[in-house]
Amino acid sequence: MICKSMRKKLPVAVPSVQMKQVSFAYEPEGTNEAPAPVLQNVDLSVRQGECVVLCGRSGCGKTTLLRLVNGLVPHFYQGTLTGEIRANGLNTAESDLPEISRIVGSVFQNPRTQFFHTDTTGEMAFNLENQAMPREQMQQRLHETADQLELGDLMDRNIFELSGGEKQQIACGSVYASMPDVVVMDEPSSNLDMPGIRKLQNNIRAMKEAGKTILISEHRLWYLEQIADLYLYVENGRIAREFSPGEIVRMSSKEREAMGLRAVSLAQLRTACIESMVEREWNHPAGIPECHLAGTGKENGLEAHGLTFSFGERQVLNVRHLAIPKGAIVAVIGGKRCGKIYAEPLPCRGIETSRNDKDRWQNSSSQKTLAAGLSCDAGSRTPDVQ
Repeated sequence: MICKSMRKKLPVAVPSVQMKQVSFAYEPEGTNEAPAPVLQNVDLSVRQGECVVLCGRSGCGKTTLLRLVNGLVPHFYQGTLTGEIRANGLNTAESDLPEISRIVGSVFQNPRTQFFHTDTTGEMAFNLENQAMPREQMQQRLHETADQLELGDLMDRNIFELSGGEKQQIACGSVYASMPDVVVMDEPSSNLDMPGIRKLQNNIRAMKEAGKTILISEHRLWYLEQIADLYLYVENGRIAREFSPGEIVRMSSKEREAMGLRAVSLAQLRTACIESMVEREWNHPAGIPECHLAGTGKENGLEAHGLTFSFGERQVLNVRHLAIPKGAIVAVIGGKRCGKIYAEPLPCRGIETSRNDKDRWQNSSSQKTLAAGLSCDAGSRTPDVQ
C-alpha cells in the first residue's frame, strides 16, 4: 500500500485484517480458458478499530476483497488463490466458515440474501444460538443491541413486512449482536433512501465506537464522512491509491470523476445537486418537457385493472387502473412502505388468484394484467396512472 505516513502516528498494534501478496481468479464456468485474475498482489493491513472504505469503479475487485476476509473466497466462491489472508490472526483460507464467522460478521448489499428467520428477533438471535450462548445471556445481548442501535421498534416484527432500509438495520443488528471483531459491508447503502442511509450511518458509527474493525465497499461515500479512517482506491484488482479523509475531501470534482468516485462529503453532495439543477435549467431554459404515458398512440405493453395485494389483512398494493405503452421506461418512486417492492416484480409474476393463506392477489379483470412503474403515495394507496 501507499502513503503510510498518514498512519504512522497511531500506536503500533497487531493488524486486525492482513493480506500478503494476495492474488485470486474465479474458477471459470463452462470453459477451459485460463481464469483472468480479479485481484493481483494485494497487500493490506488494517488495525483494530479502524474503518476502511474500499472505493473504485464497478468490477475493480472491491467485493472480492471482502469475500477474502469473511471466507466466502475460497470456501464458497472457488478459484485460484495465492498469498495469505488473516483476520485477527486466523488464516481465513485454511479455516472453516463457522470458525471465521465468530470473528468476521458480514452485511451484504441485499440483506434478504442473509436472513434465516421470518421474524426480526429470531434473526438477530440466530448467530447467538449457533454460538450456544445461554438463553439469559442471549436475551441480554439482544436487549443491548436493540438499545445501542435503536432497533426497539423493529423487534418482534415480520421480516417480510419491513422496508428495505429496515431490513438493512436488522442485518446490522444481527451482526452487531454476535459480537465479531471484524465487520465487512458490501455496498450497504445501495438500496436505501435518505432516512435509511442516516440510520445505517448511525449503526456504523456505533460499531466503530464499540471498537469493531470495519471494511466497507461503497460507491456512495458521503455518509461515511467523519467515520472512515482510510480510503483505498481499487483499480484493476490492485490497491492503486490510499487516501486519508483529509486528502480525499480535498480532491477536485474533476479528479474524482476521472477516478469514477462520487461526492465524499455532504457539502460536495449538495454542491453536485446544485450544479445538476443549474445545468438542467441551462439546457432547458423553457423547462423540461413533461412525459405523458397516455395519449402516445402506442399499443399498451402493460395493463392492470382492479389489482390488489395483501399480507393477511394489510393491503399493500391497490391498482385501480394502469396502462403503460410499449417501450416506455417508468420509475417506481415513493416513500418507504408505500408498495414499490410489491409493484416491481408483477410483470414477471403475472396474476395469481391465491398465493397462500396469508398473502392474497386479487384481480377483477379477465384481461391479462400486469403492473409496473407505480408512483406511490403515503401508506398503501396507489393513484391511477394512465
